[in-house]
Amino acid sequence: MTDQTTSFVERCRDFLHARWKTLVAAMESGESVDPLLRDRAGLRDSIVSCLTSQIKSHHYVLPTQ
Repeated sequence: MTDQTTSFVERCRDFLHARWKTLVAAMESGESVDPLLRDRAGLRDSIVSCLTSQIKSHHYVLPTQ
């Protein structure tokens, strides 16, 4: 991997780790939170569209990717 790729991977890892910690803390306190940030509405819409698609293979592909 190049330094640029490694940096991107590290930023992604840090982002996911921080989100996971936030979600775990919220769930432990009984708080209901949206796992995606508000500025990720487009991503949320794409996920919902994929999971509610008439094409059943999409229901299985998204979680395994």
